[in-house]
Amino acid sequence: MKLTDRQIKTAEVKPKRYKLSDGNGLYLIIESNGAKKWRYKYSYLGKEKLLGLGKYPVVGLANAREARQECRKLLDQNIDPSSKRKKEKRLAKFNADNSFAAVAKEWHETNNTKWTTEHGAKIWRRLEVYILPVIGDRPITDINTLDLLDIIRTLQDSIVKRSGLRYSWGG
Repeated sequence: MKLTDRQIKTAEVKPKRYKLSDGNGLYLIIESNGAKKWRYKYSYLGKEKLLGLGKYPVVGLANAREARQECRKLLDQNIDPSSKRKKEKRLAKFNADNSFAAVAKEWHETNNTKWTTEHGAKIWRRLEVYILPVIGDRPITDINTLDLLDIIRTLQDSIVKRSGLRYSWGG
């Protein structure tokens, strides 16, 4: 039998955790402390697996059902939803650890010993002012030539305006 929002909201807390089933592998765990968590139970390559879909009420009934459907679509394509989620998390962490800002900081620290204190400070200040606000948070693998060209052109235009020189790109 399918769950209703009313059943979920009025589910009583018991001394032991228990489940409320929505069907097709989706159920809600009611913890002894009152927490409510969505779980999806499925089978992949003959193994029973369990995937957390979030906490209620942050993830409502409709969203939990939608997440179950997304998992079903993946399973229909012979993709394990749990493995896919883990891979996405690892990739997100990798991208965060390898943002342009992180790589620039590492590069600066590596080369800073070769420069005078003033030169190293000047380079870092230029990165902070002109480049990091534009692409600092982006994964290094997502930055392309056109992104860098846009930054260079913006810097060039800024220098030209300050100096009063006339200069045009490609013209």
